[in-house]
Amino acid sequence: MSKNGVLSGMLVVFFLLISTNGLAQHADTEDYTIVKGDTLWDISKSKLNDPFQWSKLWKENPAIANPDRIYPDQKLKIPSYLLKSASAEKQQSAVVPEASYT
Repeated sequence: MSKNGVLSGMLVVFFLLISTNGLAQHADTEDYTIVKGDTLWDISKSKLNDPFQWSKLWKENPAIANPDRIYPDQKLKIPSYLLKSASAEKQQSAVVPEASYT
């Protein structure tokens, strides 16, 4: 086998390992059971610290056909990458002191 063939094979294996690692990160989720009165907006606000992320929750839950029609006892999957970004944002905002105007 030539050096180019070995190098090509190593590159293929490397990229396969990288891509499966990325998929594994997105596979981790937190389960949430919808309760009466919940909206994706409210769940995004409480779990992700940003109500405007509701569309990402909807996108990650294809079983929800209409985001205005969620029902108690429905299961919602919240991907870890959304939770991590919310956690990082919360930590970052905790570091920045608020200005006082007195």
